[in-house]
Amino acid sequence: MPYTHEFGMLDSTNRQSSYDTYTPEHFDCVSVDGEWVDEFIEELNEMRTYFHSYDRPGFGLDECGITLIPYESLALFYQVVKAMMYTHESEQLNRLISKITQAQVDKKDMIHFGL
Repeated sequence: MPYTHEFGMLDSTNRQSSYDTYTPEHFDCVSVDGEWVDEFIEELNEMRTYFHSYDRPGFGLDECGITLIPYESLALFYQVVKAMMYTHESEQLNRLISKITQAQVDKKDMIHFGL
């Protein structure tokens, strides 16, 4: 059975105390096939993130949970996904690049919903 990861933008003016519900439609998420994410997830292990809330700092993506990606980490996230595009052309990765770029321009954090 195929699995996907969802990536969206957070409204920086409304930081919830906790993000515990799987609601990708609320954040206008783009879907990326889990196999694509599996190929670059380890490269993000140095990326500063938060797990489920801003009072739980960590690194990398929570493969099976909800990850908050702060604006400051988007440059690394963009670089990793863009590098993958050089060897794997994918419409899903193109949409993810666009979502990351939009978040950078708008100076917003992102949210990731794992498996």
